[in-house]
Amino acid sequence: MRRTQRLAAIIATLYFAGPADAGPDLERDRMYAATGARQQAYFVERLKRLAAAIDRSRGRGAIARAPAMFMRQDLDRVWQELNRILALDGRLRAQQYASCAAMLSRIERRLIEAGSQRGTAPIATGVSRRTAGPASPAAS
Repeated sequence: MRRTQRLAAIIATLYFAGPADAGPDLERDRMYAATGARQQAYFVERLKRLAAAIDRSRGRGAIARAPAMFMRQDLDRVWQELNRILALDGRLRAQQYASCAAMLSRIERRLIEAGSQRGTAPIATGVSRRTAGPASPAAS
């Protein structure tokens, strides 16, 4: 919960930073930061949904303790990498965006596979692969 609160404060600071009449340079920087904040918010939402799905699956006995622990560690790695990139660059570049998305997709796939190997129904992660996130930097 603390991470979510801290993230909300960071996003608000990035999006609303600076006076409104500070000129075109600040406005450009604000738009740049808002894009990074939107990207971060999108990935945070996916991370939260996956973490909840892992916890639900573990609670129902759909996946064993060790695989659940490894999946949670992978989520932490994605979170740390995302924060590192955004702290350095302010937003994800196309390749970085694709890399974070691919890591989360692999975790989703492992979660579904782990549930099916234990003879349980596929786990709804709440994230559809068809649902597009914020515009990929490659599209802009």
